[in-house]
Amino acid sequence: EVVDENYERGLVSLRSLHELVCISRAAAGSIDWSDIRDLMDRHVKGQILRSYLYLAHRLFGLAMPSGIRSTPKCVDGPLGSVCPRIGIATT
Repeated sequence: EVVDENYERGLVSLRSLHELVCISRAAAGSIDWSDIRDLMDRHVKGQILRSYLYLAHRLFGLAMPSGIRSTPKCVDGPLGSVCPRIGIATT
C-alpha cells in the first residue's frame, strides 16, 4: 500500500489486505510488530500501518497486534471516505 500509493489515493486493495491477514496468521509468532511499527513511524508512515491493521481487523477478524493501538480514528485522512462505503463507522 505504501508502494502503490493506494492509501494516499483513498483506495483499499482487498487482495493486499487479505494477504496481510493470511501472512499475519501464518507467521503469528515470528512477526515483530513493534519493530514494524517503529520503522513505519520513523518514516512517517505509521498511520498507514494502523489504518490497514484496523481494516484487516474489522473486515477479516485479524487480531490487533499487541503494542499497536488502532481505533476507528486511525482511518481519518484518505481512507476516511472509504470506510462508510464498506460499512465501517469512523466515529
